[in-house]
Amino acid sequence: MKKIIAIHQPNYLPWIGFFDKISKSDIFVIYDTAQYVKKSVCNKNFIKGPSGKLPLIVPVKISEGWDKPINEMRIDNSQNWALKHFKTLQMCYNKSPYFKEFYYEFFDFVYNKKWEFLGELNIFLIKELLKFLDIKTKVFLASDINVKGKGSEYNLNVCKAFNATIYLSGIGAKQYNDPTSFEENGIKLMYNEFKPFVYPQLFGEFIPYLSICDLLFNIGPESKKYFKHPK
Repeated sequence: MKKIIAIHQPNYLPWIGFFDKISKSDIFVIYDTAQYVKKSVCNKNFIKGPSGKLPLIVPVKISEGWDKPINEMRIDNSQNWALKHFKTLQMCYNKSPYFKEFYYEFFDFVYNKKWEFLGELNIFLIKELLKFLDIKTKVFLASDINVKGKGSEYNLNVCKAFNATIYLSGIGAKQYNDPTSFEENGIKLMYNEFKPFVYPQLFGEFIPYLSICDLLFNIGPESKKYFKHPK
């Protein structure tokens, strides 16, 4: 019986392609034990404002060392990042069709809670967004499963742990995935080649590759139809 698995680090307010890959999978493993990468989407993503793309960045305590897993990276709450994100989202999306419906139900809670760890914040957001998008994929944390290895070896071992028949990988992993090892273990290696689709946005010309927030604020419940994929 076919069983599709995908694996990815817990990014902050991920882009649409992140959720597209999850929706095509039977099992999704949040790789919260992956090493944190500086200046990456682990703690940054983009929204759209009147002047174009705007970053939302969660500051982390680099002074404690950045060479550690995402789930051990502490958020720098000495900076009032939550209030800044709260106000930036208001400024950019208060005229969008579904701003009130989504914003006050979701972000009001998120930004009024003090988060200690980056992984904790990102995982909460991902799981809540999956509920809103009605994506039923089973989600597991890497920190809860006993799987060892790095790079392609780790991905393969996760697939074996769940008896997966297909590994749905991101395009970026082509540089280190070992197709032969997957083939030898009877696992089909596939890549999710997501192509951004156009939807209504504020502020002129369409901009792709934004956080899922942009889609939700602009088309609300209609977002769900883009993630109904046959397994």
